[in-house]
Amino acid sequence: MGRAAAATRWLLPGGETNPEGTTTIWLLNTGESQATVTVQPLGDDLVASKLVVPPRTIRQVIADAEAVAHVVESQTPLTVAWSAEGPNGVVYSAGASVIDQ
Repeated sequence: MGRAAAATRWLLPGGETNPEGTTTIWLLNTGESQATVTVQPLGDDLVASKLVVPPRTIRQVIADAEAVAHVVESQTPLTVAWSAEGPNGVVYSAGASVIDQ
């Protein structure tokens, strides 16, 4: 699962999928300009966070433990990944990009 190129909108699992561990969202900006990113957890009464990812850097965001999923949006294309660590091991996946039709 995943996309081989950068995109401006991504859908990722939420922290609710890993109640006994830590779920992390990875924001990879391989471009030449900074990316202003909104991470919106999906669920009841959950608040979006905004952050800046400088060019050629990676930012780590701990997923909201109450969220069933997260939508990540940026005005600048970036690559997004997801990881979960828990008592039974570690899993890593590229995000699923969302393309407007």
